[in-house]
Amino acid sequence: MRETDVSSSSALIALSIIVLFAAIVAAVLIGERRERAAWRQRLADLGWVPVAPVPPELSARIARLYQGSSDRRLRIEHVFERPLQEPSLNERSFTERSFAERSFAERSPIDGSPSGPRAVLFDVVDTTGGETSTTASGVLGVIAPSLELPDFLLAPRLPSGTTGALATTVLNVADRLIECAAGWTGLVRVGFEEIAEFDQRYIVFGRDEARVRQFLTPARLLGLGDAAAGIRLRAGGDMVTLERDPSLAHAAHRAAPSDALEALLADARRIYDWLHHA
Repeated sequence: MRETDVSSSSALIALSIIVLFAAIVAAVLIGERRERAAWRQRLADLGWVPVAPVPPELSARIARLYQGSSDRRLRIEHVFERPLQEPSLNERSFTERSFAERSFAERSPIDGSPSGPRAVLFDVVDTTGGETSTTASGVLGVIAPSLELPDFLLAPRLPSGTTGALATTVLNVADRLIECAAGWTGLVRVGFEEIAEFDQRYIVFGRDEARVRQFLTPARLLGLGDAAAGIRLRAGGDMVTLERDPSLAHAAHRAAPSDALEALLADARRIYDWLHHA
């Protein structure tokens, strides 16, 4: 009888643990769903439109900047888009249907059209070999056909305010890690030591060094250095992407600060101006 009581008590405890665990999981999932819904609503309030399903041409355009090895498999998720610039009153009245009401193809960016250059927000997920890992989250990209960019990566260096052998070693290792990451996408180091003000803050990689040097003039480099403070840029063709604030990670999954997103969007406008007009 006692053994039966012990068995019953053990079973009851095990069942209670299972029920408690299930309740915790359910609470977490419900919380994440609410946060996701709140963030989507906030994005909508800021003029962002969900893109689902993600068009293959957009996935290919983004993946090209992150692909590297041909064996690497990338998936573009949680995509939102909006006009890069705030539309004027004339543009709003000219448009019969809002940006959100038009299809992705109809929103195709043509400079001078009501939509103009577009901003896109997305995550990049690596699915190579059946494994799933996040390559980049909360990335903000700019797509504009007027851009004819060489393939390059502009990455901020670690702050070099400290001195000493250890600090120098840490900075060198950080640069080496960036160089290795760039190498995975087929890019090589392009040095700009002659522009010390820029070279102390950023490191540049490109696919075609001559073309990168021709495009990144000293004036453009210094302008980008100021506009892209602390931001990693990936560029190629008609697109440039910006990665900076960790608080934007997993934009579709949790309520990232909208002020950080707005600040990054403002940075994207300044960077676009330097890439397009300088």
